[in-house]
Amino acid sequence: MTRITPAMREAARNYCRLKADAARIRKQIDAEQLKILLADDFRYDELSDELAGQRITTVKHVWMMSEADFTKYEAECRKMRARLGYKVQDGECPALIAENEVRKAQRNLFNVCEPITLGLTYDQLTGRPDLLEQMTECLVMILK
Repeated sequence: MTRITPAMREAARNYCRLKADAARIRKQIDAEQLKILLADDFRYDELSDELAGQRITTVKHVWMMSEADFTKYEAECRKMRARLGYKVQDGECPALIAENEVRKAQRNLFNVCEPITLGLTYDQLTGRPDLLEQMTECLVMILK
């Protein structure tokens, strides 16, 4: 029978902590970016076919604005990141950085827990995000 080690428990705690942090950061950044987007009159650029000239009201469509609008939008995002205390390089998103840290912690959790997963690896599950999440949550529950 495989024994649960302190390293396994620590990997699970670290994953849970980072996942909670990433969710908090994502919620904050999404809300702030939406405020920036709605405070101005950013428009879809002419290459956006049927949306051209219409107002952008969702952060997921920011990439479809003109270069001039994006420069203005990104400058406001830079100010917002500084105001909130995030120390990232220009153009980097604190939420994406935090989510990447979660993926690293998840990979580490699978590596440390290989005896429990019977050799099933993070890499084997990356093509199946639903199964990866289920397996990760199972590991976390086992290690609590």
